[in-house]
Amino acid sequence: MDLLTPSDLAPLFPPDLRILALGEAARGAREFTLMRLNVLRALLAQQRRVLLVLDAPYAESVPLNEYIQGRQTEKPELLLSNLYYWNYNTEEMLDILNWLREYNANAPLTRRVQIAGCDIQTYHTAIERILHTVEARLPQLARELHALYSPLYKLRPEMRTSYKHQTHELKQRCRSNCEQACALLQRYQDALLARSSPETFTQLALDARAVLAAEALLAAPESAEAHRARTHGMVTILSHLLASAPPETTLLLCGHNHLIKKQGTGPGAVLHEIYDSAFVAVGQCFYQGSIQALNESGQLCQQVLPPALPGSYEALFAETAQEALQAARTLTEARPLRHIGASYSPERPETYYSMLAPASLFDYLLFVRDITPVRLLPLHVTFTRPSTAPVLPDKPTNLDFAHGFTDWALTGSHPHRYAIELEPDHVALLRAKEPCKDGFGALAQKIQAPPGRQIRLTAEVQVEAVEQYCSLWVRVDGEEQMLGLYYQNKGVLNGTQPYQRCCVEASVPYEARELLFGVLLAGSGAVRIKHISIDIPCNEQT
Repeated sequence: MDLLTPSDLAPLFPPDLRILALGEAARGAREFTLMRLNVLRALLAQQRRVLLVLDAPYAESVPLNEYIQGRQTEKPELLLSNLYYWNYNTEEMLDILNWLREYNANAPLTRRVQIAGCDIQTYHTAIERILHTVEARLPQLARELHALYSPLYKLRPEMRTSYKHQTHELKQRCRSNCEQACALLQRYQDALLARSSPETFTQLALDARAVLAAEALLAAPESAEAHRARTHGMVTILSHLLASAPPETTLLLCGHNHLIKKQGTGPGAVLHEIYDSAFVAVGQCFYQGSIQALNESGQLCQQVLPPALPGSYEALFAETAQEALQAARTLTEARPLRHIGASYSPERPETYYSMLAPASLFDYLLFVRDITPVRLLPLHVTFTRPSTAPVLPDKPTNLDFAHGFTDWALTGSHPHRYAIELEPDHVALLRAKEPCKDGFGALAQKIQAPPGRQIRLTAEVQVEAVEQYCSLWVRVDGEEQMLGLYYQNKGVLNGTQPYQRCCVEASVPYEARELLFGVLLAGSGAVRIKHISIDIPCNEQT
């Protein structure tokens, strides 16, 4: 794809522009990622001050801004892999970060580019930064915040899908605590400003709002409510980012076409209602090519995309050799338009089209004939936990489910396909919600690993119509990798079988940091579990 010049892109920048939203029709396409830098450079050529906002986790994106300002010395590859989302862990994004760092090093202070994330699906990093920042200034306040955030924090990131299954009382407590934490920071605003800077306090306030928004998203019981909660949280972050930026700032929002479109229930529709003509939405589309995407097994790989359907807008643009930039106001007819998220199934290419009239969704469409895959970076995830942050419990709790699923979580490769329920007599049920042949769900708890111990997990387990297998399991993790995975001693269970006593033993090496244990169900069926016990010797094994 030939890069468009600043003059080619000039129609995107009306004089009153505050937010330019740049979409993409597919994740994992190199051309769509490079277009972000192309549009950014065109904005800078107009002497605009730019805030680049990605649909990446807000809290984890803060170090990216430190890096491009020259204040962060950690390798940018590590910062990108800490964003959780694979589509940002690419050589193209690394090139953009390094370009921005070099640009800022030579630009006057008033022209330097800022970068931020706006998604709110995580909260651990935000809590850690709040506690770490406040501890250095007001230790007593940090202790109060620590107590407020602890119930939410101990639900680990990979278990966050289980939050909606926690008891109503726990979720109410977490919600109330997050609101109290926001109020506490506002109450101590003057004291914190006296010991830091306005920028530091703004960061604290945004982190607290991000935690509050993340809790609301995780608590949403249905997908529609979760979508509304995510939209509200993202718009809250975006509004505060723009309000705290200098008035001449233009916000360049980058995300999927669904996120930035002007119609519907997503952030783009809300921002369009707020900012009207000062909000410009630019969708991107393509004719054919290949991308990086997750397959049906959850594996990230290159996927070939066939030519666009006949009669689609993409096919129309390709046939008529239309120029790259299209004014959407002329595209009033509803035609198929392709949209691909993080995953793709080549067996059903037609399912990735919707009948849409771009005139109601975008101000402009950028058309790319051929797209190619982004180049993935190696995964280098490192999570540094400040000493003030809450830590994992050092022993198991609620093994009899007397407090519902407190301290337990629904996890696995496909947790959305499974459900957990509490039955009479403190029996926990893990079941597949629909027939499934691949993937697994697990009911799990996580504690600090007892290094140098030989542990023994036992429970009574009943299986019903299990097509693949069910097993008690224990996983031992080190600082950055899994050290061991153990299943029950006498083999896995399947079919329908009455309650039986099952056991799994595991050796915990000295370098272990975390211990994950519970029951696993692969494929369809149901499993009931009760009378769980875990024996952890007081002394190290010889």
